[in-house]
Amino acid sequence: MTILLIIIAFALLVFSIWNLITIRRLKNDSNKSDKELNDSKYYELKYKTEYFVAVFSVIVALAGLLGYNSLQSAKDEIKMDLLQKTKSLDSALVQTDNRIKSKDSILKIVEKKHDLLIKAIPVNERKIDFLNYQITSLEKMINDLNSKNKIRQSFYIVKSLGLKNTDSVTSMKFSYADLTTNIGDKLPKFDKPPFIVPIPEVFANIEIHNVAIDGFTATLGIYVDEVDTFKFSVLIIENK
Repeated sequence: MTILLIIIAFALLVFSIWNLITIRRLKNDSNKSDKELNDSKYYELKYKTEYFVAVFSVIVALAGLLGYNSLQSAKDEIKMDLLQKTKSLDSALVQTDNRIKSKDSILKIVEKKHDLLIKAIPVNERKIDFLNYQITSLEKMINDLNSKNKIRQSFYIVKSLGLKNTDSVTSMKFSYADLTTNIGDKLPKFDKPPFIVPIPEVFANIEIHNVAIDGFTATLGIYVDEVDTFKFSVLIIENK
């Protein structure tokens, strides 16, 4: 902008000098007998008129240029404002797209897990049926042995024991003194570690470890159901 003003000032100076030289040349070359051309007021008026025309032309050009610069500045400002808003909108769109992709990924994982659960249901149903068959066979065998007086053994069923579904706890110790049979009786004191068979009440694999005369430890294995507590029963067979 400073350079532009210098150029305009220089142009005004050139116009003034050129106009002055032209008028003086006309004065010197004019016929002295011609009073109109020798009239100093005429030359003064002509000089002022041409000077004003030149100055007015420069002012008009300057005003037009300033208006153009103002227009360009306004356009640039509007463009920057639009770019800033567009940038913010693009960022929001990118975040929304990332969230959608994240939701889609979670949904795909859930769908895969659902498919695995659906596929695992028949397998776990067969396992439960097999466990129920084993328990029924054990009960039948024990009753048969007792009826024939071949061996006298006692068995007890304890229902609705539970393992919490937490990442930090996958096993729990149970004491016989705290357990009650399905008919409300307390368990007896065992002289030898009894035989214990777990009976899951949900789609889960319950394992029994560390069987002693005072208690045992139950451990959670592979499971299908997502529950807060994995319920199970145990068949306790006294070892005499």
